[in-house]
Amino acid sequence: MKPPIAFKKNYPFALWLFCCLALFLFFRRPVDGVLDTLLVKPLLSRFENTLFDNAVLMLLCVGIAVWLYHYGSGKLVKVIGLLTLFLYALMRTDIYWQFQSSRLFPALKNWDFVAAALIVPGIIAVFLRKGVANHGYQPGSFIEERAIESGSEDTFQRSSVAAEVARRISITPNVRSFAIGILGEYGSGKTSFINLIKSHLDPEKTEILDFNPWSAEGAANIQRDFFDQLSARLYVLNPRIANLIVGYSRKLSRTDSSFTKLVREVGLAGSLFTRKTYTDDFERINQLLENSGKKIVITIDDLDRLYKDEVMEVLRLIRNTANFSNIFYLVAYERSYIDEAIKSVNANVAGSFLDKIIQLEIPLPKREKDDLLDLLETYLAPFVTAEHLDAYKTHIVDTGFCNKYNFAFERVFRQSRDVIKFINNFKITYQLLGSEVMFENCSCWSS
Repeated sequence: MKPPIAFKKNYPFALWLFCCLALFLFFRRPVDGVLDTLLVKPLLSRFENTLFDNAVLMLLCVGIAVWLYHYGSGKLVKVIGLLTLFLYALMRTDIYWQFQSSRLFPALKNWDFVAAALIVPGIIAVFLRKGVANHGYQPGSFIEERAIESGSEDTFQRSSVAAEVARRISITPNVRSFAIGILGEYGSGKTSFINLIKSHLDPEKTEILDFNPWSAEGAANIQRDFFDQLSARLYVLNPRIANLIVGYSRKLSRTDSSFTKLVREVGLAGSLFTRKTYTDDFERINQLLENSGKKIVITIDDLDRLYKDEVMEVLRLIRNTANFSNIFYLVAYERSYIDEAIKSVNANVAGSFLDKIIQLEIPLPKREKDDLLDLLETYLAPFVTAEHLDAYKTHIVDTGFCNKYNFAFERVFRQSRDVIKFINNFKITYQLLGSEVMFENCSCWSS
């Protein structure tokens, strides 16, 4: 029986925490002495156990607990809670330590309140979820335009194609990276299609990284940001791969941080005997990824939103510096813009250049003729009256949004984004004028 995915991802951290606790338990006597010398005698022994001091202590503990719950990250709160619980259990069962009783609650020790302030937020983080904002659809609200996440939201029937792409990714034995271009106009659903592909990938056999190059603040930072994110994502797969990727990235950029330079100088003696270049690291990373047995799927959405020099830097990553084994790239873009970016560097190689980088281009599967009409009806139904919805079905749809004003449906709604914009606008108009306008009149729809 395979261990749960969540356990596998947290295994390195759990192992590290276990080793720390075991080490602390083994050396508990020296640790007790260190705590006594550094903390208890110079600081805590001077605590005056008065009613006033006890009240201040409890207020401080409440403030710490509230801060940890509201502002501490889930992982931080859990770590603090677990370590405190372990330390509290050892100290309360060890005759080495003597604790003052609370003046306000004599049955409890002052240390009990401190421990509770650090442990309780961790318990809440483990067993309870913080309140989540309600993002469900409300009939009177505006509709937020966002990509779909799963096949259950697929109104354009693209899930079957996405499933086939995912299946072929999982069975392709690629020794170098394989790049798939998802082609479509701006707003046509490229992000949603990528999400559908991801939803069909087996999480046991796949690691997914969503890389956003437009957040790198310039072409010069794209490479470093990419390798930092890739390293962090692959740490759960193999910490050794992650460390190699960081070193490989720094050798490529030749811009180490001060800390990295210090580490490099400290390790100078070892480098005298084993000199490894970035090409050596590349081959070692490639071999480890090949042996991992997992596909690494990297999504790069909206490539056509980048500046032209940033587009070229991303293409260089895919083709050269991050051309590793078992890696698949899912890259969404509009082809004409990418060709223009390539032409800005070399006007003679635009088409052929991209063909060498992207091994497969998949135009977005075509929508059925009535898909947008069905989507429009879905959004109308919650807020228009039954009479008006019936008028929409029997009068407006039949004319194809086309009467003497010559507004064809295909010209009004070219993609789902147009439907959403129309609905958000129409909600205001309908609220103010819905009872005063003949709903059957197409002019109120095409205006």
